[in-house]
Amino acid sequence: MSGKYWGSFASLEDVRREFEISEGEDFPGEDAILFASYNAEPYAGDALVLFLDGDRLMEVRAGHCSCDGLEGSWAPMPVTWEAIAMRPRETGYGHFHDHGDADAEPTFWAMVDLAQTEGRDIQ
Repeated sequence: MSGKYWGSFASLEDVRREFEISEGEDFPGEDAILFASYNAEPYAGDALVLFLDGDRLMEVRAGHCSCDGLEGSWAPMPVTWEAIAMRPRETGYGHFHDHGDADAEPTFWAMVDLAQTEGRDIQ
């Protein structure tokens, strides 16, 4: 895959369905989504979604074991590009390496680096 949807997320509707967000609930539109990745392995899953809410950068990180899915775990939190850029990038750490979405990783970090280079002040 390429672009902003990775892993088991191929569209905005996939994100909505996996998190079980009903129509009418507060949920970002297509243009607001910057990056969405969901790695569902046989017995676990891990999701990372970045989106804009007006001029605020928001992040949803959720995971589950085999007993459940992502339902009920949509909990956006404000984040900054600077805070994301400070996260370790070593092999074996974090969302991409823990759940095998290494193909999405270069796109994610390129987006973070570009935001830092451009001096985006989205909070």
